[in-house]
Amino acid sequence: MSNQNVYTQMNLLLQEATKRGPGAIDSHFKALAFSIGAQAAVMSDPNEMPTVINDLISEFGRGVQAGMLEEHGVNGRFGVQVHAVNVKR
Repeated sequence: MSNQNVYTQMNLLLQEATKRGPGAIDSHFKALAFSIGAQAAVMSDPNEMPTVINDLISEFGRGVQAGMLEEHGVNGRFGVQVHAVNVKR
């Protein structure tokens, strides 16, 4: 599935949530975050989770930048720093 297909599917889900109101939008974003986290954990080596999480957060930041520019005309930087990721077994 291409990046555009993923975006299109997620946008359709967001549109459905938007029709149901702010609470549904919040639930939508939380469900997406949980799903992405679960998929990353299943598909990644536990020892590589800090790198996987850092990469996910970096992509999230780029998405926020692109969305802010497209929707609001705000061209800024969105910085996130992950200082620690602990994997306890």
